[in-house]
Amino acid sequence: MIKFWVIQSIDSFPRWEEILAVALSLANEFSVVFPNGDPDPENPLVNGKPEFESLPDLKVGRWPDMENSSIYFGSLDDAIRKLMMEFNRQNPEQDFSYLWHYTLYRNGIELLNVQDFTVCLMDLDTELTDSLEKLQIDWRDD
Repeated sequence: MIKFWVIQSIDSFPRWEEILAVALSLANEFSVVFPNGDPDPENPLVNGKPEFESLPDLKVGRWPDMENSSIYFGSLDDAIRKLMMEFNRQNPEQDFSYLWHYTLYRNGIELLNVQDFTVCLMDLDTELTDSLEKLQIDWRDD
């Protein structure tokens, strides 16, 4: 059985950037979900869509969890890691600048998944939690 730890609000979680940095260092694949259609500055679900659509070698498919949406899947490199970090910081010039839905994987195994902009599910049976514990990064909010 897969067990997850839930971080209810990454934007107020004290060590989120450290957790994400470790996850990004371990991950070698990612997926990100956007609604179909043209980017709309009034729709926060499309934050980052132009940047991710411009990446080379992405696989794009229909995302079954929401009508009229697509999932973009690809390999991680340093430029994409940097891009992921940038979309995990609130831009003071925007009301909301986080990615809506993304997942980080290591060799096809999900390390963490961020949904609804700020809710993170971390798989407890992966290298991520082991690495966080070795680095003494507290990922529990109790």
